[in-house]
Amino acid sequence: MSFRNPRSDLGLAARSRVGRPRRDLGCVPLTVGGLDRAACLEAATAFLIGLWHSGHDPRTLLPPFEVVTA
Repeated sequence: MSFRNPRSDLGLAARSRVGRPRRDLGCVPLTVGGLDRAACLEAATAFLIGLWHSGHDPRTLLPPFEVVTA
């Protein structure tokens, strides 16, 4: 499933620029939607960080990376 906005090459250039520091750190940036999904992503991230901070492994709630990127 692709969330790329076909109406704008500017969006693709922006994602490439934002993703570069993550790639430099050895991470793989994932496109998970536009700004309309930012609030959901932020809430999910806060929840997972809260689990991690309290000593739990949030990865047990997430699908394997290979499944998400397939």
